[in-house]
Amino acid sequence: MREPHACLSQTFLQVLLLARNRIGDKRMGALARAVGRHRALRCLDLSCNAIRFPGACHLAEAVRESATLQKLSLAGNKLRADGVFRLAHVAIGHASMAVLDLRGVELRKADRRKLDGRTRYTRLTFLIDQGAEADRGAWQGRGGATAPGGGGMVMEDECAPPLPPPLPPPPAAAVPASDGAIGSDETPSKLSVAAWLARVGKADVALY
Repeated sequence: MREPHACLSQTFLQVLLLARNRIGDKRMGALARAVGRHRALRCLDLSCNAIRFPGACHLAEAVRESATLQKLSLAGNKLRADGVFRLAHVAIGHASMAVLDLRGVELRKADRRKLDGRTRYTRLTFLIDQGAEADRGAWQGRGGATAPGGGGMVMEDECAPPLPPPLPPPPAAAVPASDGAIGSDETPSKLSVAAWLARVGKADVALY
């Protein structure tokens, strides 16, 4: 089996998707060192890889050393509050980190409040799938705002403003009198076409 960190031998690589590869904590050390040294990697997906606290410590060092990493997904791993806070401590003040996806990590209410207090008013966005103790949905660390729709990974540059309400239908055109006495801004009826054409001086009018 090819080792995960071997993919990072490509110096131009910007996005690396390694979800569901059973990496675990044992192989996380070599991968984390390669991530920290890489100078182009922007997005790393390590979802569902049975990563626990030791693996989170390796990743925290990788985030600290990386100058380009912006998005890190650890959704569906076996992390707990200690691993989450270790990563949060490094990611909050990082120059490039913008999104840390930790959906599927179970946190107690007290831990969520603590994490909210640490990440409030920062540029870093946390995505945490809240469990039965709270309403389900994606939680953003910036001010603890709830992402629209809930449950989805919402990037700030992808949150388009809501569409404006549909325009009301145009008012029905007034039907002119049959004697043809209409102004140039009125729509002609079939009974007054000749009078309207004579009045407005148009010859390229098509009626449908």
